[in-house]
Amino acid sequence: MLLCVVCVEDIADADYRRRLFAEPKLGTEASLVVRTREHAPCVNLCRGLDRQPLTSPR
Repeated sequence: MLLCVVCVEDIADADYRRRLFAEPKLGTEASLVVRTREHAPCVNLCRGLDRQPLTSPR
């Protein structure tokens, strides 16, 4: 199992950052990947720029 949190400003590829985050106005994304022998299902959770980042403590 792998959990990865990405903040938009940490993405080096400007075109990827613009297309997948800036245009839809997303601020952070967390991905949970559970790998098995045959599959690697993935769940992505995204938060908009108008919300606190997923990494912020409450």
